[in-house]
Amino acid sequence: MADETRILVVEDDVAELTVLEMVLRDNHYNVSTVNSGHSCLDQVHNLLPESMLPDLVILDIQLPDISGYEVCEKIKNHSITSRIPVLMLTSNDLNTEFEAGFDAGADEYIVKPIDSARLISAIESIIALDNLS
Repeated sequence: MADETRILVVEDDVAELTVLEMVLRDNHYNVSTVNSGHSCLDQVHNLLPESMLPDLVILDIQLPDISGYEVCEKIKNHSITSRIPVLMLTSNDLNTEFEAGFDAGADEYIVKPIDSARLISAIESIIALDNLS
């Protein structure tokens, strides 16, 4: 199943991106990456047919161009991409960040530094729930 799951990772920190990409590929996910919010939106809103859309977006909150919250809202408010689950990444374990992310439409949160087992567990849960709907 993982081989068929397409994940778009949006992370501007090269070290974090390298770790995420390695963990995901080691777990046989089909991974693509971008380093900015606008690149993410360009990619998800310009991919047609819909069957080419990612099955999950892993999205850092702090990006160089626009916030992850804004990117998440734009994904969730677009008719074609609204069903794509979003897992947000944060460096801060603050309830206010979690609330803002969930208000923007996030489906899950992971606090950095990334715990590989927690990440894979969260992805599997999100994909399983998405497949039920």
